[in-house]
Amino acid sequence: EYALKIQKIMKINGLTQTELAALLGTISQNVNRWLGEVYLPSPEFREKIDELFKTSITEEALNGKSNS
Repeated sequence: EYALKIQKIMKINGLTQTELAALLGTISQNVNRWLGEVYLPSPEFREKIDELFKTSITEEALNGKSNS
């Protein structure tokens, strides 16, 4: 679930793993581990990812983008 959310956030916003990590306040290796489903994000990062996801989806809808 979180790997898909992270992928969508990165795609909508044109972010690299390093850029997303900086936004979340972590290192790119953690983002890589979450994408590979090696580890789940901690509750703190799950909350941040959920917020970014909501914001990204809202902005995508407002801008009429279709990145499916």
